[in-house]
Amino acid sequence: MLKPNYFKSIVVIAALLSIVVSCTEDPAPITSEDKTGEITQDETWTADKIYKLQGKVIVNDGV
Repeated sequence: MLKPNYFKSIVVIAALLSIVVSCTEDPAPITSEDKTGEITQDETWTADKIYKLQGKVIVNDGV
């Protein structure tokens, strides 16, 4: 069995580690955008969003 001093040290270290791990920031939620119908002008789609195509999506020539 562990000596009392070792046991107390392990408990203190475990408590400190749980505090450090629980204090990290949550990642920002990923936003989504629905696209439907005709795309008639230039748009920039970025990797930080999810684009959901709803139904038929048409991209005109030259856009």
